[in-house]
Amino acid sequence: MGLEGIVSKRTDAPYRSGPSKLWLKSKNPASEDGPARAGRGVAQALAVTMSDDSWQRSHDQNVFQMYVAHGGPGFWVRRTTWGFSCARVVRVGEMTKSGPYFGNPSVLMDVYSLQGELKDEAAPLPVAGTYKTWRKIDPPDWATSADLRPLDDPKLDAALSKLDRKRGKAKPPAERVRLRVPYEQKDVAKRLGARWDRTERVWWLSAENETAITEAKALGFLPES
Repeated sequence: MGLEGIVSKRTDAPYRSGPSKLWLKSKNPASEDGPARAGRGVAQALAVTMSDDSWQRSHDQNVFQMYVAHGGPGFWVRRTTWGFSCARVVRVGEMTKSGPYFGNPSVLMDVYSLQGELKDEAAPLPVAGTYKTWRKIDPPDWATSADLRPLDDPKLDAALSKLDRKRGKAKPPAERVRLRVPYEQKDVAKRLGARWDRTERVWWLSAENETAITEAKALGFLPES
C-alpha cells in the first residue's frame, strides 16, 4: 500500500489525541529510508512491551495519603502522563483538616529524569488530591548514591510560603499546641500531621486541627494528659 508506517499503543494505556509519549511509531521497511529505521522501531517496541508499567494502575491513595502513610516527605511519585520523569516529594504544607484531602495543603517536589538528572527544584505538585494523576513508586536505583536535597532545607520553607501566598493559603500563624513526643514515636506524630520546630526543638499541632489533637491526647502526647 506504500504506507510510511503505523502508530500504536498498549491496549491498557489511555487514549489521548495528539502527540503523546504513549504512542509508538513503527516505520514500514518497504517505504523510503524504512530499512534504516526499522531496527530502531523494533527495539523501541520491545522496550515499551517489556517495561513495567504496573505503577500506572495502582491508584488507592492520593499524594496527601501517601505523605501520611510514609510518615512525612521524601517519597517518590510519578505522574501518569509522564513518560521519562519521576519526582521526590520534599515538602507538604500544614494539614488543617481530616483526610482524605487534609485541607488541600501545598506540595513541593524535586523532579528528575528516570536516569537521575535534576530537572526542576521545589516545583509545585498540582492536583495532589486526585486519585488518577499520581502514583507512588519505589525509589529509583540511583537515589541511594545521588546528592538529594536535605528534607530540612530552609529554602523549602521559603518556597512553600511563596506557593501558599500564590494559592491564597497564606494566613496568620495558627495557635500551636505543643506536644511531648518520645523519639521512638516521632513517626506516629508525623502521621498525625505534627510539625517539628527546629528552633524550639518541639513537636506541635495547629490548634485548629481538633481531630489530630484528640488523637494526640489519647496517645499521651499532650503535656497535661
